[in-house]
Amino acid sequence: MFGLIVPSFPEFNFAKNFTNDPNYRPKLSTPDIWNWVQEGAVGPVKDQGSCGSCWTFSTAGNIESLVHLRDKSRDVITYSEQQLIDCDKSNAGCAGGWPYKAIDWLAHNGGLMTDRDYPLRTNYSGPCQYKAEKERVQIKGYMNVTHDEAIIKDALYETGPLSILLDFTGLMHYKSGVASPLLCSTWPDHALVLVGYGVKDHDYWLIKNSWGPKWGINGYLMLKRGANKCGINLWATTAVLAEA
Repeated sequence: MFGLIVPSFPEFNFAKNFTNDPNYRPKLSTPDIWNWVQEGAVGPVKDQGSCGSCWTFSTAGNIESLVHLRDKSRDVITYSEQQLIDCDKSNAGCAGGWPYKAIDWLAHNGGLMTDRDYPLRTNYSGPCQYKAEKERVQIKGYMNVTHDEAIIKDALYETGPLSILLDFTGLMHYKSGVASPLLCSTWPDHALVLVGYGVKDHDYWLIKNSWGPKWGINGYLMLKRGANKCGINLWATTAVLAEA
Protein backbone atom coordinates (compact mmCIF):
# COMPACT_ATOMS: atom_id res chain seq x y z
CA MET A 1 0.00 0.00 0.00
CA PHE A 2 2.91 2.33 0.63
CA GLY A 3 5.24 1.63 -2.28
CA LEU A 4 8.66 2.86 -1.23
CA ILE A 5 11.68 0.65 -1.85
CA VAL A 6 14.23 1.11 0.92
CA PRO A 7 17.67 -0.20 -0.13
CA SER A 8 20.25 -1.27 2.42
CA PHE A 9 22.31 1.79 1.45
CA PRO A 10 20.43 4.73 -0.09
CA GLU A 11 21.88 6.18 -3.30
CA PHE A 12 20.89 9.73 -2.37
CA ASN A 13 23.22 12.32 -3.87
CA PHE A 14 23.45 15.24 -1.48
CA ALA A 15 25.80 17.12 -3.83
CA LYS A 16 22.72 18.53 -5.59
CA ASN A 17 21.25 20.67 -2.82
CA PHE A 18 18.83 23.57 -2.47
CA THR A 19 21.78 25.38 -0.93
CA ASN A 20 25.40 24.31 -0.74
CA ASP A 21 26.35 27.37 1.30
CA PRO A 22 27.40 26.25 4.83
CA ASN A 23 26.68 29.77 6.08
CA TYR A 24 23.11 29.85 4.73
CA ARG A 25 20.54 30.88 7.32
CA PRO A 26 16.74 30.62 7.08
CA LYS A 27 15.13 33.76 5.67
CA LEU A 28 13.14 36.04 7.94
CA SER A 29 11.12 37.14 4.89
CA THR A 30 9.53 33.70 4.41
CA PRO A 31 5.85 33.94 5.48
CA ASP A 32 4.81 32.33 8.77
CA ILE A 33 1.94 30.53 7.00
CA TRP A 34 1.86 29.27 3.42
CA ASN A 35 -0.45 26.90 1.57
CA TRP A 36 0.15 26.02 -2.09
CA VAL A 37 -3.29 24.37 -2.22
CA GLN A 38 -4.96 27.71 -1.48
CA GLU A 39 -2.67 29.33 -4.05
CA GLY A 40 -4.15 27.01 -6.68
CA ALA A 41 -0.84 25.28 -7.41
CA VAL A 42 -1.71 21.72 -6.31
CA GLY A 43 -3.57 19.12 -8.33
CA PRO A 44 -6.42 17.00 -6.94
CA VAL A 45 -5.85 14.22 -4.42
CA LYS A 46 -5.59 10.86 -6.19
CA ASP A 47 -5.83 7.27 -4.97
CA GLN A 48 -3.03 4.78 -5.60
CA GLY A 49 -5.26 1.87 -4.60
CA SER A 50 -3.45 -1.34 -3.70
CA CYS A 51 -0.58 -0.59 -6.11
CA GLY A 52 2.57 0.27 -4.14
CA SER A 53 3.16 3.35 -6.27
CA CYS A 54 3.29 6.23 -3.77
CA TRP A 55 6.64 7.20 -5.31
CA THR A 56 4.91 8.05 -8.61
CA PHE A 57 2.27 10.25 -6.96
CA SER A 58 4.94 12.09 -5.00
CA THR A 59 6.95 12.61 -8.20
CA ALA A 60 4.03 13.68 -10.40
CA GLY A 61 2.59 15.90 -7.65
CA ASN A 62 5.87 17.76 -7.35
CA ILE A 63 6.26 18.17 -11.12
CA GLU A 64 2.72 19.32 -11.91
CA SER A 65 2.97 22.10 -9.30
CA LEU A 66 6.32 23.25 -10.71
CA VAL A 67 4.88 23.39 -14.23
CA HIS A 68 1.89 25.40 -13.03
CA LEU A 69 4.12 27.89 -11.21
CA ARG A 70 6.50 28.22 -14.17
CA ASP A 71 3.82 28.64 -16.82
CA LYS A 72 1.33 30.56 -14.65
CA SER A 73 -1.45 28.49 -16.19
CA ARG A 74 -5.03 28.93 -14.97
CA ASP A 75 -5.42 25.31 -13.92
CA VAL A 76 -2.94 22.69 -12.75
CA ILE A 77 -2.17 20.18 -15.52
CA THR A 78 -1.96 16.74 -13.94
CA TYR A 79 0.71 14.29 -15.04
CA SER A 80 0.88 10.54 -15.45
CA GLU A 81 1.73 8.28 -12.54
CA GLN A 82 0.91 5.32 -14.79
CA GLN A 83 3.72 6.17 -17.19
CA LEU A 84 6.19 5.88 -14.31
CA ILE A 85 4.59 2.64 -13.08
CA ASP A 86 4.77 1.06 -16.55
CA CYS A 87 7.93 2.55 -18.05
CA ASP A 88 10.46 3.48 -15.35
CA LYS A 89 12.61 0.35 -14.97
CA SER A 90 14.97 2.06 -12.52
CA ASN A 91 12.11 1.58 -10.04
CA ALA A 92 9.74 -1.35 -9.56
CA GLY A 93 6.23 -0.23 -10.52
CA CYS A 94 3.61 -1.39 -8.03
CA ALA A 95 6.37 -3.02 -5.97
CA GLY A 96 7.80 0.38 -5.04
CA GLY A 97 10.42 2.96 -5.94
CA TRP A 98 12.13 6.25 -5.12
CA PRO A 99 10.93 9.70 -6.32
CA TYR A 100 14.47 11.00 -6.94
CA LYS A 101 15.21 8.00 -9.15
CA ALA A 102 11.96 8.58 -11.03
CA ILE A 103 12.89 12.24 -11.63
CA ASP A 104 16.35 11.22 -12.80
CA TRP A 105 14.84 8.57 -15.11
CA LEU A 106 12.48 11.16 -16.62
CA ALA A 107 15.42 13.48 -17.28
CA HIS A 108 17.03 10.79 -19.45
CA ASN A 109 13.90 9.32 -21.06
CA GLY A 110 11.88 12.08 -22.69
CA GLY A 111 9.85 13.50 -19.81
CA LEU A 112 6.42 12.91 -18.28
CA MET A 113 3.14 12.73 -20.21
CA THR A 114 -0.14 14.13 -18.92
CA ASP A 115 -2.57 11.74 -17.27
CA ARG A 116 -5.11 12.74 -19.92
CA ASP A 117 -2.90 11.03 -22.53
CA TYR A 118 -1.64 8.28 -20.21
CA PRO A 119 -4.41 7.70 -17.65
CA LEU A 120 -4.12 5.88 -14.33
CA ARG A 121 -5.09 2.21 -14.23
CA THR A 122 -5.45 1.70 -10.49
CA ASN A 123 -3.87 -1.41 -8.96
CA TYR A 124 -1.69 -2.77 -11.75
CA SER A 125 1.15 -2.11 -14.15
CA GLY A 126 1.28 -2.94 -17.82
CA PRO A 127 3.34 -2.48 -20.99
CA CYS A 128 4.93 0.93 -21.45
CA GLN A 129 2.77 3.13 -23.69
CA TYR A 130 4.92 6.27 -23.74
CA LYS A 131 4.39 8.41 -26.86
CA ALA A 132 6.98 11.11 -27.54
CA GLU A 133 4.61 13.03 -29.82
CA LYS A 134 2.16 13.66 -26.98
CA GLU A 135 2.29 16.67 -24.65
CA ARG A 136 4.86 16.16 -21.93
CA VAL A 137 7.03 18.05 -19.49
CA GLN A 138 10.79 17.68 -19.82
CA ILE A 139 12.97 17.40 -16.75
CA LYS A 140 16.53 18.63 -16.29
CA GLY A 141 17.23 16.71 -13.08
CA TYR A 142 16.51 16.72 -9.37
CA MET A 143 17.60 18.78 -6.39
CA ASN A 144 17.78 17.69 -2.76
CA VAL A 145 16.97 19.94 0.16
CA THR A 146 19.12 20.17 3.29
CA HIS A 147 18.17 18.49 6.59
CA ASP A 148 17.20 21.74 8.35
CA GLU A 149 13.40 22.13 8.58
CA ALA A 150 13.70 25.92 8.51
CA ILE A 151 15.51 25.71 5.18
CA ILE A 152 12.96 23.18 3.89
CA LYS A 153 10.37 25.86 4.70
CA ASP A 154 12.33 28.34 2.55
CA ALA A 155 12.63 25.82 -0.29
CA LEU A 156 8.93 25.02 -0.17
CA TYR A 157 8.00 28.69 -0.40
CA GLU A 158 10.60 29.60 -3.03
CA THR A 159 10.39 26.60 -5.38
CA GLY A 160 6.94 25.06 -4.77
CA PRO A 161 5.64 21.76 -3.38
CA LEU A 162 8.32 19.17 -2.59
CA SER A 163 8.53 15.40 -2.78
CA ILE A 164 9.08 13.98 0.72
CA LEU A 165 9.48 10.59 2.39
CA LEU A 166 8.15 9.61 5.83
CA ASP A 167 7.97 6.70 8.21
CA PHE A 168 4.20 6.36 7.91
CA THR A 169 3.50 3.46 10.27
CA GLY A 170 2.17 5.75 13.00
CA LEU A 171 0.18 7.90 10.58
CA MET A 172 -1.82 5.37 8.58
CA HIS A 173 -5.04 5.97 10.50
CA TYR A 174 -4.71 9.75 10.79
CA LYS A 175 -8.04 11.59 10.92
CA SER A 176 -7.50 15.23 11.90
CA GLY A 177 -5.46 17.72 13.94
CA VAL A 178 -1.69 18.11 14.09
CA ALA A 179 -0.15 14.63 14.24
CA SER A 180 2.86 14.02 16.46
CA PRO A 181 3.28 10.23 16.72
CA LEU A 182 5.44 9.00 19.57
CA LEU A 183 6.65 5.93 17.71
CA CYS A 184 8.06 7.30 14.51
CA SER A 185 11.47 6.48 13.05
CA THR A 186 13.49 8.38 10.47
CA TRP A 187 13.55 5.44 8.04
CA PRO A 188 10.90 6.05 5.36
CA ASP A 189 8.25 3.75 3.92
CA HIS A 190 5.93 6.23 2.15
CA ALA A 191 6.32 9.07 -0.37
CA LEU A 192 4.09 12.15 -0.32
CA VAL A 193 4.00 15.83 -1.37
CA LEU A 194 4.78 18.69 1.02
CA VAL A 195 2.43 21.53 0.08
CA GLY A 196 2.38 24.02 2.94
CA TYR A 197 2.93 24.95 6.57
CA GLY A 198 1.14 26.83 9.32
CA VAL A 199 0.29 27.05 13.02
CA LYS A 200 -2.56 25.29 14.84
CA ASP A 201 -1.73 24.41 18.47
CA HIS A 202 1.71 23.54 17.06
CA ASP A 203 3.70 24.56 14.02
CA TYR A 204 2.77 22.05 11.33
CA TRP A 205 3.51 20.86 7.83
CA LEU A 206 0.64 20.33 5.38
CA ILE A 207 1.16 17.14 3.39
CA LYS A 208 -0.74 15.64 0.44
CA ASN A 209 -1.24 11.86 0.49
CA SER A 210 -2.25 9.52 -2.35
CA TRP A 211 -4.95 7.49 -0.62
CA GLY A 212 -7.95 9.39 -1.93
CA PRO A 213 -9.90 12.36 -0.54
CA LYS A 214 -11.66 10.30 2.15
CA TRP A 215 -8.39 9.72 4.00
CA GLY A 216 -7.30 12.25 6.63
CA ILE A 217 -8.47 15.82 6.02
CA ASN A 218 -9.75 15.52 2.45
CA GLY A 219 -6.63 13.55 1.58
CA TYR A 220 -4.20 15.76 3.54
CA LEU A 221 -2.26 15.47 6.79
CA MET A 222 -0.96 18.03 9.26
CA LEU A 223 2.31 16.89 10.88
CA LYS A 224 4.15 18.65 13.72
CA ARG A 225 6.86 20.94 12.36
CA GLY A 226 10.22 21.68 13.92
CA ALA A 227 10.80 18.28 15.57
CA ASN A 228 12.07 16.31 12.54
CA LYS A 229 9.03 14.07 12.88
CA CYS A 230 9.07 10.75 11.01
CA GLY A 231 12.15 11.76 9.00
CA ILE A 232 10.47 14.67 7.21
CA ASN A 233 13.76 16.58 7.25
CA LEU A 234 15.86 13.86 5.58
CA TRP A 235 14.53 13.17 2.10
CA ALA A 236 12.96 16.32 0.62
CA THR A 237 13.51 16.51 -3.15
CA THR A 238 12.27 18.54 -6.09
CA ALA A 239 12.48 18.15 -9.83
CA VAL A 240 14.29 20.81 -11.86
CA LEU A 241 12.36 21.54 -15.04
CA ALA A 242 14.03 21.93 -18.42
CA GLU A 243 13.53 25.23 -20.20
CA ALA A 244 10.02 25.50 -21.62
